[in-house]
Amino acid sequence: MTENRNHSDEKNAENVLEYIRAVPPADSWALEITKDGRSARLHLHRKEVIAAQYGPLIGNGALMIVAGWKHPRIRQVPAAKEVRRNTSLSIAEVRNELSRQSSAAAVEQCDEVAGLKQAILLIYQFRYKQAGAKLGEILKYNRFNYIAWLWYSRIVGKPESILRTLNEAQKWGNADREVILENRRNKALLVTDLQTVKRCPFCWTVLTDDPYRCSYCCSRLRIQAVSSAEPAKHDVIEAAVGRYLRIFSRDQKNGQVAYCLALGYFNLENLDQALKYLRLVGLLSPGGQTYRAEIEYIESRQVGRQAPSAQPSVAISHPVKKPPSSGGDRKSILVIEDSQTSRKVISMVLSRAGFQILEASTGLEGIKLGGECTPSLVLLDVMLPDMNGYEILPQLKAMSHLMDVPVIMLTGRTGSTDRVMGMRAGASEYLTKPFNPQKLVEILNKYL
Repeated sequence: MTENRNHSDEKNAENVLEYIRAVPPADSWALEITKDGRSARLHLHRKEVIAAQYGPLIGNGALMIVAGWKHPRIRQVPAAKEVRRNTSLSIAEVRNELSRQSSAAAVEQCDEVAGLKQAILLIYQFRYKQAGAKLGEILKYNRFNYIAWLWYSRIVGKPESILRTLNEAQKWGNADREVILENRRNKALLVTDLQTVKRCPFCWTVLTDDPYRCSYCCSRLRIQAVSSAEPAKHDVIEAAVGRYLRIFSRDQKNGQVAYCLALGYFNLENLDQALKYLRLVGLLSPGGQTYRAEIEYIESRQVGRQAPSAQPSVAISHPVKKPPSSGGDRKSILVIEDSQTSRKVISMVLSRAGFQILEASTGLEGIKLGGECTPSLVLLDVMLPDMNGYEILPQLKAMSHLMDVPVIMLTGRTGSTDRVMGMRAGASEYLTKPFNPQKLVEILNKYL
């Protein structure tokens, strides 16, 4: 009987909304929806969708995308014990939104993941026109992609345009922390009478009163002597510098990127690196002599620096490694996994294979550990209680000392879309659980 019920639970439907309407509900139930290699999951309370996830997207945006799929494959799966609500749209509101675009012309198939990756690269290269065209293609194909709306808001210059794009990002990315924080930081600043808007290159906050000082991360945006003020937020600037280093490694004639690196290191009090990149700016940019005063200022600061006995400044491009005290010559593996059972099994297998294990049970804990040490490899679970692996991976790769550290993503999901998302986010491998212990060790040795 159980076999027949499970088999009948997997079926085609016109769309997921029709399936929800037709199937007798339970107090808590979940659906796995697949279409053309893409997969998503919805969590429901009776007839109400309370949570949605599609790749890196969650909340309203994920729900709208999945609801728009025609003739998907739908399967009921066990409901999670605890689900954090991330949607705010009712079924009726979803239907209304979809009906508005029913008459829209068909748009050619678009690889959103690859397009978004290209657009973000172009933005960090300050090629806003090309980035805007790429983001426009994505949003024409899928206007519910709130990540694209968020990045679009960062390259438009008029306050009304920024507000409009931030509102779209907030509507569909209602549960995304980055979207929420960016709206919270910037909407209040956009009420001022500004013709055009400049943004902080480290945290994307709108610059208002002082165009050379960010009100959020407190970074100085010009290299000059200033009166004492609140110190810059090193964690924000370190992450941004890590990103700009990755961009500059593939675009070494980009003077704007070099200047951002000089500014970043200047705010981190790493004058040697700041001077290095500022001199590069002078060589790469037309009218390089305009940077002479800034170069001379840093040189004067270097002359007046404290003796070597003073506390050294942090150089994020060469972080101090902090291996576990018992590590010896063994290679260390950072395991970011919320399941205590899975961590125990992984630790047992890898310890027997001669590896030193560092454990984190949440995304934030894993990011913190990643900032404090340089593991030989990272094992990263996709589903964690506070954030998913697609959110964690870019933050790890943004740290300059982790840029080249292999990351293997672990998941219980087998969808090809999830695998592609992981690989494109920067993962070296994508393993499904349960895994063969010997295979895991073989893969680790492949990258070590």
